[in-house]
Amino acid sequence: MRKLLFISLLIISGFSAYGQSATVNLDYEVTYVVPNARKQTTDTVTINITKDGRYLFTEENIMGADFANGLFPNPSMNTSQSQSFLLMDTQEMMVYMNFGFGKNSFLFKMDVKDFIPTPQTFEFEEEKLELVSKKAEKKIEVNGISYDTYSIYPAQEPDRPLVMAVDSDKPVTNNKIFEELFKIMVNSTNASGFTYDIPEGLILYMELDNKMIIQVIETKKISKKVSFSYNLSIEE
Repeated sequence: MRKLLFISLLIISGFSAYGQSATVNLDYEVTYVVPNARKQTTDTVTINITKDGRYLFTEENIMGADFANGLFPNPSMNTSQSQSFLLMDTQEMMVYMNFGFGKNSFLFKMDVKDFIPTPQTFEFEEEKLELVSKKAEKKIEVNGISYDTYSIYPAQEPDRPLVMAVDSDKPVTNNKIFEELFKIMVNSTNASGFTYDIPEGLILYMELDNKMIIQVIETKKISKKVSFSYNLSIEE
């Protein structure tokens, strides 16, 4: 318990010592269904996104009361009404989060790369990796509309494709969303480069090994503005 508190305070300290502010204009609100294998249930997650794919925002209470109870094991504290807001900058691979309950508020800034386990280095015969994207025969129906699907897989490992459907009428730049993540992946190989071309458009559906990962149940065009400002200044 004390270890969790210590780590959390270190994160908060690292966040506060770095001043930054910005305003983000969000364009779409998307609600997905996501299978929860551990609970054997299907959860819903709502995400707001910018057209360029750079920012993802959610008001889902990701941390929840369990996190608050871990920080403050005081039985008299009511943590049931805890709230969290999370904003991810996919180009900088940074996450900004506000978590609070009652009069308590925690501000986090986290470098995603520091929280992704470093895998072993994978050796490939080819100098460059290629992520293949090709139209598949399968079609997916979402909210009464039929969409084409695409098989996406590394050229070196074609037998286990990710199947994806997108709404091209909603111009989300998926290549921007995944660009930095792909760079992290390539850094764990001996490859000198990586080429890819993911279908552009709002992601509606994903499956792997014939099992659904996410599927859209509702989309809305929105005009929402999120502003954040985390600053700490010291004068002597």
